[in-house]
Amino acid sequence: MQWEKFGAQGDLGILFTKSRKLGLVNYRLSPLGLYWGNRENNLDLQNEVVATVSSICGRWNTLNLIWNIRYNTQDTLQTTLIRLGDKNCQVRTSATHVLIIAGQSYAQVLARAKSVTRQQVRYGLGAELEVRKLETKQDLDKHEALYLNWVKSKDIHPKPLPLFRKLSNECSGASLVGAFKGERLLAAILLFKDANEWFYWHGVRDSAHDRYFATDVLLSHAIREACEEGVFYFNMGGSNNIRSLEFFKERWGAQKQPIWSLRWDNPYWNRLFMTLQRITESSIINVRRGR
Repeated sequence: MQWEKFGAQGDLGILFTKSRKLGLVNYRLSPLGLYWGNRENNLDLQNEVVATVSSICGRWNTLNLIWNIRYNTQDTLQTTLIRLGDKNCQVRTSATHVLIIAGQSYAQVLARAKSVTRQQVRYGLGAELEVRKLETKQDLDKHEALYLNWVKSKDIHPKPLPLFRKLSNECSGASLVGAFKGERLLAAILLFKDANEWFYWHGVRDSAHDRYFATDVLLSHAIREACEEGVFYFNMGGSNNIRSLEFFKERWGAQKQPIWSLRWDNPYWNRLFMTLQRITESSIINVRRGR
């Protein structure tokens, strides 16, 4: 994963991945739900990001591009559709869960949570778990082991393991934080931070020690810090219509908000592929007819 940086030093910018096949490039900009990490409401900066996306799509070898755009930036979606041509774009709408914390103290935010969440936070804090950033090789190794055990128990395809180290070590807007009981890692979360929004993008836990409610402790710690820094939104991510995940986020007071996934396909390569497909189909028909 790589990123383009915009604006003031330390801004998150656009995270992106790219894959190549036969010299053509597929781009995927930003994790699902995350837009870009400007530290100020700056229209010029927004236009710079849109211009960069437009420039990527203007390259001869760009086959397609997917850009995940978050709930409070629909104007950017409309601007991008105009720049790229809406006939060449498909937009898919899904949802994320957002906790609005603008102008509120941590105590006010916690008071909006369900009583069961408040009880779990109090119990977890009473267990005296240590919360710290995962930066050392030893801590990052513990996270990888916990993550592999977790995805195995859930029977899901894991993200590339180097991704977490790369983000935590190289991206100034990313923070990988863990909750420890002694030297045992019980849970970890990965946050993307900008001035307006913190995004809870990744979470993993040791289900054998759920009695400590370590994930709730980490979220409590992160939300408290976000309130102190004047953040507007705490984005808890999508849930893929998994009701248990939705219920967990709603217990914190998070509300569903729309997000958009924009896919742009290069019209010139599309026309070429369609022409080649017609020629191939026609040749097959002629061969079958014995011509």
